[in-house]
Amino acid sequence: MNDPLNSPNSTPQAPNPTPARASSRRTLVHWVIAGLLTAGVLWLFFSQTVSTQTPTESTFSGYDARALQQLITAQMPDIDTGSPRTLNEWRGKPLVINFWATWCPPCKKELPDFAAAARHYAGRVHFVGLGLDERDNLLAFAREFDLPYPTLVAGGFALGQTTKLGNPNRGMPFTLVLDANGQPVAHHVGLITRERLETLITEALHR
Repeated sequence: MNDPLNSPNSTPQAPNPTPARASSRRTLVHWVIAGLLTAGVLWLFFSQTVSTQTPTESTFSGYDARALQQLITAQMPDIDTGSPRTLNEWRGKPLVINFWATWCPPCKKELPDFAAAARHYAGRVHFVGLGLDERDNLLAFAREFDLPYPTLVAGGFALGQTTKLGNPNRGMPFTLVLDANGQPVAHHVGLITRERLETLITEALHR
């Protein structure tokens, strides 16, 4: 009698995958697909978000017209006279608005470049500083840096409007450039270089 286990013609059978292993593979595939879909959605979301906040934005897209109107019509004391003034006074030419504070190191670093640019573009571009601090402190600071343009005392309301004008986190310093018609040209959050500032000014002059 032939022993089927020892027969030379018998072929060993490979064990079938267990149901648990097959289930694990299907779960892994599902997780990979889910991960790819999630990555795609996140990429789309963040690419759209960043595009509305890029400093080179040259249209009104991404800006809140009501917030801009409230900013330029808000009355703020002049550090020299204490008299209330509004940004609406500086119309007819491009306007560079720079938010700064005496306790802000990047603000101190960029102020000499603003002073130099204001002198270079005198008669062609308006510059106005919006300072966050007590009036006397701002006045002493402006004199220390020999700022050749007006500085107004900006309160929390003015800074709050910038959250809808390209500065969602109320970062400091913050620069907003308007054209001669009072429409936004571009904004910049944080320390700005002289070259970058002049690029934005040139864009405003060519509007």
